[in-house]
Amino acid sequence: MTDCLQPAELDYKETYEAIKALNDRSVHYLIVTKSSLVADDRYVGIMNPDLPHIQISITSCDDHFVSQYEMASPPSQRIKAVEKLQRLGFDVCVRLSPFIPNLIGTATDRINHIQCEKVLIEFLRVNA
Repeated sequence: MTDCLQPAELDYKETYEAIKALNDRSVHYLIVTKSSLVADDRYVGIMNPDLPHIQISITSCDDHFVSQYEMASPPSQRIKAVEKLQRLGFDVCVRLSPFIPNLIGTATDRINHIQCEKVLIEFLRVNA
């Protein structure tokens, strides 16, 4: 599995075309991403709200801190994307993945106020 909305999507639009094809055939699909692009009007405009299941991953709410270890949309943009999709009636979920208490710790209050009905928490498993 890989994030289907990586920066190359802006050039190649493979995910955009795949979404159109899945919609044409009424096939349900799962999008797991760290990109706010999923809530862009171009994508929202082609998605049938009954078909996609969208999970947007957040590891921390600190945009600056996250920029040091992720090459993805800042968490603040991802949260806005979650809330937009929720308002529009999509099946959207905040995915705290991986959940690392030291990274999320101070952001618990912000996470609790995200306007979203679903939160998935996945713990990081490390074999010692």
